[in-house]
Amino acid sequence: MDLIKWEESYSVGVSEIDRQHQQLFTLLNKFVLNFGAGNTRDELQSVLEEMIDYMGYHFRCEENYLQGHPDFAKHRGQHYDFVQKTLQLQKDFMEKGPGISQDVLKFLIVWLKNHVLTMDTAYFTDMRKIAS
Repeated sequence: MDLIKWEESYSVGVSEIDRQHQQLFTLLNKFVLNFGAGNTRDELQSVLEEMIDYMGYHFRCEENYLQGHPDFAKHRGQHYDFVQKTLQLQKDFMEKGPGISQDVLKFLIVWLKNHVLTMDTAYFTDMRKIAS
C-alpha cells in the first residue's frame, strides 16, 4: 500500500499546522507499515490510539485557526466525519483484529491527502485574505 509522502504542495502556509500534518502523515504511515508487518494486535492498537489522539489534538488546533472562515462549520464537519470513520476503524480492529479491510486503510490515506491538499489549503488561503 502506498504511504503518504510529505511534499511542499501540502503546505498551508502555517508552520505549526504543516508540522502537525507531517506528524499525521507519519502516524498513519506507521500504522500502515505496522499493519503489513505482522505486528501483534497490542502493538497495532497502540499505534492506532496514538494516531487518534494526535488527530484530535490537530483538528482542535486547526479549527482554532479557521474559526473566522465563513464555511467553518463545513470544515469542522469533515473533521468530525473523519474522526468517526477512524473510531469505527478502531472498533472494527478491536472486534475483528488485524483482518480489517485494506480499503479502509486506503480510504484514510486518500481522505487525509485530499483534505490537506484541497480543503485545508483553500481554507488557510481564504483566512490570509480575510486577515488582510
